[in-house]
Amino acid sequence: MGSKSVKFIMLAAGLALSAGALADNHGGDKKMASGEMLAGTCFACHGPEGASTGPSIPSIAGLAEEFLDDKMMAYKEGRQFSTVMQRILKGYTKGEIEAMAKYFSRQKYVVNTQQVDPKLAEAGAKVHKKACEKCHEDGGRSGEEAGVLAGQWAPYLRYMMEDYRTGRSKMLEKKMAKKVEKLSDADTEALIHFYAGQK
Repeated sequence: MGSKSVKFIMLAAGLALSAGALADNHGGDKKMASGEMLAGTCFACHGPEGASTGPSIPSIAGLAEEFLDDKMMAYKEGRQFSTVMQRILKGYTKGEIEAMAKYFSRQKYVVNTQQVDPKLAEAGAKVHKKACEKCHEDGGRSGEEAGVLAGQWAPYLRYMMEDYRTGRSKMLEKKMAKKVEKLSDADTEALIHFYAGQK
């Protein structure tokens, strides 16, 4: 095989890969970047592949695709409170959000190792079983519609609980508000230690 043939094959393969990265099976839309390319813009805050390294930012790798899609659309449409995410996601189309949700859902969920108070975590396990297990199943490790709480950073969990308590988070507000308003400050803190300590 001549050098011209080899170069032609390499060029053709490169173009095919580029087209695949752009189309990403979204109706063959060559103008839209792939989920992986789009998700790369999220790594600065949410960590490599969505595994957070910062205590106030949640890990999003490995979360359910539908949950991620719904959550990002809620930020885009102003149904979910955030000082940053609302502004960022307004710049993305629904198709791009779907592509990012698919990408992150396929990554491995990474538990954040952090120190918790064992006694508070034990008390939190009881609160979880009574008030949260129905939606945040398996100790907060699963929940197609509610997201994963196990192993999330404790400061992030505190911020989210406060958002629901104050009504800033409108997504699932009625359901969550009813749950959260029944919890004492001690119960809330115990829950945070329980979820933060899950492996």
